[in-house]
Amino acid sequence: METAPKSYRVIAPLAALLAFFALTALYALGDRETYTAILRFWGIAPGAFGPFLDMHGLTAAWRCHHLGIDVVAHDLCDLMDRSFNYSPLWLSLAPFRLADHAGDALGWGTGLLFLLSLFLLPPPVRKGEVALRLLASLSTMVVFAVERGNPDIMIFMLAMLTGFLALRSPAARLAALTVGLFAGLLKYYPLTLMALALRERPARFAAIGAAALAATLLFVAMHLSEIERGLPLIASGPYFTDLFAAKNLPFGLAQTFGIAIGEPVVPLAWTLRFFAYAVYAALALAAASLCWRMLRRITLRAALAALTPSESIFLVIGSLLIAGCFFAGQSIGYRGIYLLFVLPGLLALSRRTRERRLRILADGTGVLIVALMWEECFRTNLLAGLGLLHLGEPSINTIWLDFWLLRELAWWWLVAVMLAILADFALQSELVRRLSVLIGKRRSAIALARVEGRIEELRSDR
Repeated sequence: METAPKSYRVIAPLAALLAFFALTALYALGDRETYTAILRFWGIAPGAFGPFLDMHGLTAAWRCHHLGIDVVAHDLCDLMDRSFNYSPLWLSLAPFRLADHAGDALGWGTGLLFLLSLFLLPPPVRKGEVALRLLASLSTMVVFAVERGNPDIMIFMLAMLTGFLALRSPAARLAALTVGLFAGLLKYYPLTLMALALRERPARFAAIGAAALAATLLFVAMHLSEIERGLPLIASGPYFTDLFAAKNLPFGLAQTFGIAIGEPVVPLAWTLRFFAYAVYAALALAAASLCWRMLRRITLRAALAALTPSESIFLVIGSLLIAGCFFAGQSIGYRGIYLLFVLPGLLALSRRTRERRLRILADGTGVLIVALMWEECFRTNLLAGLGLLHLGEPSINTIWLDFWLLRELAWWWLVAVMLAILADFALQSELVRRLSVLIGKRRSAIALARVEGRIEELRSDR
């Protein structure tokens, strides 16, 4: 097994930390113009009231909640007058009324902890891996998440804790699932982490599933009103911005087609909706077919089995979170930080195989991940550059549509690879293996009983 210099582990997270401190210094010293220009080049629109805007929204909700104000209906304390669209569990976590400037302190502190946590990811081994990890750590998605102080960076750290606990004793694995459930009740989509329970024996899996279901149902019963009012407020929007989702490509094509033929697109006419759902079904079938072919025709499963426990568990965790977000609904670009979990394991696949096709698959998908993590930088600068060229609206729209189409197809390819990884995880899990043995024994017993019955019939005939 290849080993790497210890310096390889620290290069990417250290560069991200240095960038974080440099931007902090620019803002603190009052050079807001340079700070804003750097963010815009990165593909990030600076917050209207400075950095850590999302963390300010959370602390504002805590302040108003302590005053007895219904923040789901209207958060009067929020700088941007936003309603609270997070899980009501967040409101239970406010131990006391926070000061107005608490958003800056909490946002900066969580951003720092998030970047420090990147030192704990499985290390790169080759120089090419170091380069890709460096680009990923400095990507638009990462900078956007930290600049906004979005609570997803807290979920990232909870997911990392889940991964480390999942590699240890049965008691620690139970703690891992508890942390995963807690993260799921905070932001809903991390409930996909409960799939890690497949690693347990059938009886233990059933007990964990029953306990998790009971806890979730109790949570829903206690906060049903807030959940029902908050869910429609979760971010959604156009199919052509930084939001990523399975629905973007089919519904974006339908909307584009509707504009071309002069049909109303908001809301989509029934013919366009039918077209969108048909494209969605075709994409899902294509992704399933790609997944099947990867598992059947490429030695992917052997290479996955050769990964270190750390590479394997974080590859699965990242795939669960990203695939869950992709199909659950639209996610703002910063949620792509979970690709940082996927990248180390994916690049390690290239080291664990001698098959050329699998190396191309792993390395190519790794490059694709980095490109998607920088996508918003490419998109915003492409639009700005096209505007300066004076090409005319039809040419600009064609170039932009081609870029958008490639981006969405790249997301579908990436998710197909992740589905193959998750399918292998399920097939190799303790639960599925034990059930397969039980089913195999039952089939053997049935077949033996049929043979014995036939023998008895022949004897009776004699």
